Amino acid sequence: MPVNIKTANELDQVCVLERLDPSSLMLNSDTAIETAVSFVEGIMLSKSMAPPLEALFRRPLCLEFFLSAMSDDAFAVAERWILSQFPVQLDAYSSDSLCFRMLARFAVSFQFLLYRSETIPPAFLHMWHRDVTETIPILDALFLMQQNEYPATPATDNAEEEHGGFVKKKQSQRARKHQRKASRAKKPVDLAPFRAAGVAIPTTRDELVDIAESYLLRQKDILDAMLGTFRRADFRPVIKAAYIPSAVAEAHVEDTYAQIDAPVIIEALVSESVPAAYPLVLPMKAALYFESADGFGEWRILISGRADRNLREAKKKDANTFRIILKKIKELSNGHFSDDNQKRLTGPGTVVPIFEAKMTRDLRLVYQVDCAPEFDSKVERQVIKVFGIYTHAQLDKRLWESIGHQLSSKGKEYAKRCTFRCEPFHKGDSVVPPASFPPAPVTETKATASELPEARKEDQGEVHSLLVLEKFVIFSQALLTSILADQDVAHVFQVSPHEQEIIEHPFSCYVLGRSGTGKTTTMLFKMLGMENSWQQNRELRPTRPRQLFVTQSRVLADKVEEYFLKLLQSLSIAAHTESGISELLERQKNREEGGLVDRDEAVDWRDDLPRRFSELKDSHFPMFITFDKLSSLLEADMDQASGKLVSSEERQDWNSGGLVLPGQPTQPSEYMLQKRVSFVSYDVFREDYWPHFPQPLTKGLDKSLVFSEFMGVIKGSEQTLSSEEPYLDYKTYLDLSTRAQSTFASKRLEIYNLFQAYLKMKRERRDYDAADRTHAILRELRHGVQGKKLDFLYVDEVQDNLLIDAKLLRSICHNPDGLFWAGDTAQTISVGSSFRFDDLKAFLHRVEEDTHDPAIQSKAAQAPKSFHLSTNFRSHAGIVKCAHSVIELITKFWPYAIDILAEEKGVVDGIKPVFFSGWDQDNVRYESFLFGAAGQHIEFGAQQCILVRNDVAREKLRKQVGDVGLIMTLYESKGLEFNDVLLYNFFEDSAVEVSQWRVVLNALERSQRAKIAAPTFDENRHAGVCSELKFLYVALTRARQNLWLVDRSEKGEPMRMFWSARGLVENYTPSSADIPQLAVSSTPEEWEKMARTLFDNKRYFQAMHSYDRAGKSREKAIARAYHLREVARSVPSSATRANNVARKDAFLAVAEAFIHSANEAVIVRERTEYFRIAAEAYVALEDFAKAAEAYANASMFTQAAQYYRKAGLFDDTVAIIKGHRSEVDADVADHLYNIAKLFYLRRGDLRRASGLFSSLEEKLEFVLDHDLDIAHAEILTDEGRFAEAADLHMQEGRTLDALRLYLRDRSSQKSLDKAKDCLLEALWGAFSMGVSRDPGDVTPAKSVQELFELVEKLDDATFSPRDRREIQMFIALEKSDATQLRTLGESMFIQDGNKPAALICLDRVFADVKGFLQGSGEIGTKLRAFHSYALLYKEVMFHPTPWSSRALTRLFSLKMDLEGRVLLSPGTLLHRLYEKYKARASVPGEITLDQPTFLQFFRFSLGDRLRERITDQSDRCLLMRELEPCSNLALRGQCDFKDCPRQHTLDPACYNRRLHFHLQQVLILQVYQSLDNSSARLQRIWFERLYESLNPGHHAFGSMACIGNPLPEVTRAIGVLKEWIRSTLYKLDPYRPQSAFVTNLLRYLDVGISFDAAAVDDYITRTQIVRLYRPPHLCRSSDKYVVDDVVCFFKMSEACSVDAGALFLRHIIQSHLPVDIGALCRFLDILCGSYIFAQKLRQWSGAPPLHNTTMPRSWILEHLPHTTKLKGKDTRAFLAIANPVADLLQQLYSGKDAEHLSYQNRPIEQATLQVKNMFIARICRALCLVGYNMGSRMLQDDIYHAVTALRRIDPNRVFPPLYQQ
Repeated sequence: MPVNIKTANELDQVCVLERLDPSSLMLNSDTAIETAVSFVEGIMLSKSMAPPLEALFRRPLCLEFFLSAMSDDAFAVAERWILSQFPVQLDAYSSDSLCFRMLARFAVSFQFLLYRSETIPPAFLHMWHRDVTETIPILDALFLMQQNEYPATPATDNAEEEHGGFVKKKQSQRARKHQRKASRAKKPVDLAPFRAAGVAIPTTRDELVDIAESYLLRQKDILDAMLGTFRRADFRPVIKAAYIPSAVAEAHVEDTYAQIDAPVIIEALVSESVPAAYPLVLPMKAALYFESADGFGEWRILISGRADRNLREAKKKDANTFRIILKKIKELSNGHFSDDNQKRLTGPGTVVPIFEAKMTRDLRLVYQVDCAPEFDSKVERQVIKVFGIYTHAQLDKRLWESIGHQLSSKGKEYAKRCTFRCEPFHKGDSVVPPASFPPAPVTETKATASELPEARKEDQGEVHSLLVLEKFVIFSQALLTSILADQDVAHVFQVSPHEQEIIEHPFSCYVLGRSGTGKTTTMLFKMLGMENSWQQNRELRPTRPRQLFVTQSRVLADKVEEYFLKLLQSLSIAAHTESGISELLERQKNREEGGLVDRDEAVDWRDDLPRRFSELKDSHFPMFITFDKLSSLLEADMDQASGKLVSSEERQDWNSGGLVLPGQPTQPSEYMLQKRVSFVSYDVFREDYWPHFPQPLTKGLDKSLVFSEFMGVIKGSEQTLSSEEPYLDYKTYLDLSTRAQSTFASKRLEIYNLFQAYLKMKRERRDYDAADRTHAILRELRHGVQGKKLDFLYVDEVQDNLLIDAKLLRSICHNPDGLFWAGDTAQTISVGSSFRFDDLKAFLHRVEEDTHDPAIQSKAAQAPKSFHLSTNFRSHAGIVKCAHSVIELITKFWPYAIDILAEEKGVVDGIKPVFFSGWDQDNVRYESFLFGAAGQHIEFGAQQCILVRNDVAREKLRKQVGDVGLIMTLYESKGLEFNDVLLYNFFEDSAVEVSQWRVVLNALERSQRAKIAAPTFDENRHAGVCSELKFLYVALTRARQNLWLVDRSEKGEPMRMFWSARGLVENYTPSSADIPQLAVSSTPEEWEKMARTLFDNKRYFQAMHSYDRAGKSREKAIARAYHLREVARSVPSSATRANNVARKDAFLAVAEAFIHSANEAVIVRERTEYFRIAAEAYVALEDFAKAAEAYANASMFTQAAQYYRKAGLFDDTVAIIKGHRSEVDADVADHLYNIAKLFYLRRGDLRRASGLFSSLEEKLEFVLDHDLDIAHAEILTDEGRFAEAADLHMQEGRTLDALRLYLRDRSSQKSLDKAKDCLLEALWGAFSMGVSRDPGDVTPAKSVQELFELVEKLDDATFSPRDRREIQMFIALEKSDATQLRTLGESMFIQDGNKPAALICLDRVFADVKGFLQGSGEIGTKLRAFHSYALLYKEVMFHPTPWSSRALTRLFSLKMDLEGRVLLSPGTLLHRLYEKYKARASVPGEITLDQPTFLQFFRFSLGDRLRERITDQSDRCLLMRELEPCSNLALRGQCDFKDCPRQHTLDPACYNRRLHFHLQQVLILQVYQSLDNSSARLQRIWFERLYESLNPGHHAFGSMACIGNPLPEVTRAIGVLKEWIRSTLYKLDPYRPQSAFVTNLLRYLDVGISFDAAAVDDYITRTQIVRLYRPPHLCRSSDKYVVDDVVCFFKMSEACSVDAGALFLRHIIQSHLPVDIGALCRFLDILCGSYIFAQKLRQWSGAPPLHNTTMPRSWILEHLPHTTKLKGKDTRAFLAIANPVADLLQQLYSGKDAEHLSYQNRPIEQATLQVKNMFIARICRALCLVGYNMGSRMLQDDIYHAVTALRRIDPNRVFPPLYQQ
């Protein structure tokens, strides 16, 4: 085999490069690097020096690194060798030599390495670079001169080339032959480097040698200095970091440009020593510079767009004509100014002449000699500007006179430079070089318009077009190539010096200028230069600079990107770097082929970008996107890192109909798509918010200004970044400066109230707005930006952003010197913005100074510079001056409203705006003006627009004038330009009154407003005028050529007067002659172009109109479809049927329109988009089947499958997935496949389901994984595995299904046992607690009947006794046999302990409390059963985990899912209770609750049900009269009522039954109290009833002396009663209620002392009635509190206790304190008995104390146990009660003064006479017993006097026998 044998030098070079490979050095230590350098040194010193150096030179930065890293000794040898090889004589010079290649490379390297040194000023490095780059071309020229045997001839004197040559003087044949021979021997010499450097061209050989040697020696000195710099200690780390990439750089944590913490390079000009911001800034300037085309001379040729079109047309039509034109241009570039080439078109009076050059008999090239700055210098140089190629007939000298006069307005110095000519190259020749001049004086005075002749009106448009709208580009080789190849590329055009200064500024900057002044152009060219510079120097900087252009306008972003790529393409052609931009061009091409669609929402429009900011790569840059798109990229990182800005529910809505599936791609979240979901854009605010605000808040307010105030001030201002909430609080907002924020200075209270209404609605709708989004992103950015930051950021129309957006943008750019902010606060029509540039600059300065902000990692090398652009390149001076006058008004009255700039200038004069006024609705001239003469209808052209204020004004105008052309609102016109604009009724439709508009008249000169009344300016009152003037400015600046204002109102007069006084408008009235006709015709092509512009700006209705004019029916239909969608979106969803019908009709029209357009589509992307939008419309209609079909037609098969699934069309879902498996998202396909399997299996469609499985095992595995137990059971049943299938049914609670299957497996006893269990489970499920079947419901009855039939099929021995009793229970439940159920319930509870069965029986029994109580049986037994039921119910209710108890799950038919949640089955008690208490409506299907929720609901609902049962039972027991004694029988001895329900057996047994009844009710109420604390009412009622049972009103009814042996429940009830008494006495309040206090006090003390004396004695003194209160009405003197008296009496612990009771009684009666007569009589009985016992004990002297005493048995039994306490008690005060008691008797008898007396909670006067007589007799009886037993005659007289008082009152009255008794 042949062997490839390398030379020794080649092997050495390979070894050198391998040892110094940067990727291997990156992984090694410093020691290894030193070893590698030493190895290379050895090769270099031991062998030849040249080969290693040559090898090192071939790798970028390798030689520089090696020279800095080698040892001192080795470097000294290398340095001597390099310098020795450097030529010092011209003969030895070669620019290709290693020394000169090193010199040129080193000069560039120092520019890129960001090296800064204190001893080597940055200016030195720049001078080296400039010196080397200028010198080498000069040395090349000198070398050629020497070779050609000087003197030289210009390189431009060559022979003709392919497409043209030069016109020379006639020469002899011999001379021409000699010249051709010489030219073959000589190479042409380019003399341009001499002129560029300002060096004299040598005229002799000696001069040539001297110049060459001086240059060579200087270059050698520079090389020597460079080599020394490589050895500096501070330079070594810089070159090392640049050559050896770090691990950090590989990981892309920070860009490679920021890795080197080294100085930055110098700005281009040597005179300025300010360091530049970025290593590509200096080469960027060169990147935008074009050399002239090959063979062109020293005169740079600038051609206009018209001239470019002329050349292209000539190339296509006639190649010969093209060659002639090109030849003429070459002649001019070489300075051949012959008479034919430089003939004046203008007269001698024109200072700046225009020339024509004759080419053919009829063709003329028209041009001007102009002056333009030289590249990389401030020197100006003469150039030739070609206006165009005209025929002789097209040359109108008057037009060119006008152009010449306009050019002369630039000043005398400018004219002088244009007319100056250098001496010819050869004397007498006409070949003239261009002249150079120093920079033009800044203070040069330009000619005013008044000094210039006025151009004809018909010429003004063309003058404006040629001098303003046309862009001039250098006739470069790239341009020539594009013409020859017929390529559609753009070229860098000539900019003004001021614009060039901005483009070349190497640091951050602010560019402020009005619309049309070139802000975007400077930004674009700067980006272009940066990108092209990198393309040309990729070997030195492998990483592309990350440049981002951001704006709010998608249209602007697209236009800038499209133009940028066309420019970049032309630059790359010139620099031969086309491959570097191929990817950018391909991305743009894909978007250009997108057709007529809304790019903002096209799902794949920017599919070239990743979803997240962190995923952006260098290849994605330069990038042009909207701020919304940038925000969505950052949001996506937020979603991934720390949660979503938008809730998951909202995110579901973004996807296909709410379906969120694994792996589903997120839909685009740019402006329009966000608007449809939850993003509050202005359109959403206007359509969905504003109409719903309270009308008093919105009255008189402009919705757009309000939204701007919300977003720009309250939510988007700087102060919000430091507030607790992401908006200003009320106080902060009110305290804002009225000057800085003047729009609503006088209405801030109303605005903030409206803002709060907005916040509330936004919160309810779960929306978010732009400020919310920015605040959220900023919060996340505190932790750092995910991914690689930007190198350069360009923000255009920054005024359309919120102020806080600026911080977000600054946070994503690491380079503090790479920020470009451009905008104009005067054109802030983008609602939501409200700040000035001064605010922005101050804010960003504070951001930069915030050292605690992690987003700001480095400080700027220089503070950002502000530039003001004041030359308007869009409109002529007539419009510009008028618009600027509006700015003057704003800045005069509201200096803080916008940024104050220098006066805006127009390049050329133009037609003044025309103000039409004085017309009215009926004026004929007005009709003629708009419609044309004699009613002939006219139409405006494609470049004409009628501007109105709002939609209402547009509709009104359209009704008046018809469809005459484009009619747009001010807001819609933003971003658009028209040749002619008619501003219609701007002032008439203004909300500002004429009195406020007149404030502008204050701006007139004093002499002009002497007789004009103008109001005094008030900042608050006239704040609305400021906003109106901003709108007016935007309207005026939409026009390029003609501006017409039509207004009929008085409101427009102030502005008209102001403009007229300044001579800024022409006025036309009905009496004016020559009223101009406005309308001009347009070609279909022009209409089509305008239509596309309107469509791209989302002006669909106007686009529809324009496409109609263009005859494009298909495109018109598309625009109409989009317009219909806008209309449909504006229809609000509403609860009213009419609105919903209208909304559905609107979306149906949208769907049908887009379906039609899709079927007509000619581009695939159009078809896709239209079907997609139609699908979305169907989604809005909830027609998911049609939505799915549309998605399928759009080839969006993932969404199609999802919506087929949502429509329930699973056959179609499966078909889509099977037919397009590769095009459906894999995760979505799997998910939907599984859903289809689930659907089929759940529906029992095993045939279709089986088709989705490959085997039985897979099928079983699937049903197991998805808990499809029914399907699982069916599969097992089909396989004959009955027991397994039955087990599955049983596990899931389908007991009847399980039972049937178990019975099919009769061969297994185990299955039969399970069948029995299943049967009981099924019966429990059918008869769970609280379930009562509807007799009319057939289906459950059949199931139950089947269960009872299955019972018969099982052997009786299978059932246990307990099982049989349960079956009996179910039969009784089926028959509703209450008696049997009660018996079974008690037996099960007692015998078996089967509490669930007992409870279900008793629950059914007590479902009808009334029937139960009225039924047969003893009432006490019934209440005991009810009490047992209540206790059992309560025990179940408070079970800690009812779902874990098998007994309770059977009792309530509970189920559990796999996640441990409780399922409530329909028809069960708990399901019904949930519907009643929670849902408050019918809930179909099972209800699923988590365990905590269920437990809370379980206890609440069952407790409430038990409370209802107990309340019902209590109410019905209160109505029972069976236990009440008959009062007629007791008082009269007989009862005359035949069916009297009361007791007629008045014996102790009756008394005890009555007492037991009430005590049992106390126990039942105790259960109630354990459920609810609000049981005080029932407790009070039943205590009163119990008290009356204990102490009846008549002695015949019994007394406590009748109490027999207590039952067990009596003892428990008394315990409850004691607690009632304790709690009541502690709560008693003499004020609330005052009417019941004495009664309650007597009752509770009486019963308490009777049953719990010791305890009452202990705690009564601690109650608040004793300890706290002393109400005056309860005091018998100033310090005697009667409550103390009654307590003392009942305690009987003091000697005065009996007297205290008497005094208490006397006070109660005499003070008429409210009291129940029964309680009062009971107290009188106790008091009288105590008095008798006390007196007897006092008299006792050995005989028994009751000897000779007559007392009721009950008194004796009650007082006998207390004889010890009663002994020795004082009784003197008892005598004082006789008279009060006599009064009491009179009150009872007569009813007079008896208002304080009551009985059973009713006034005593409402009591029957029988009741009154009963208590009168009882009082008399008590007094008589005292008198009888006491021997005191005085006492007996008093008592007699008291009891006979009634007879004295009415002597003739016959009293009832009761009294006599």
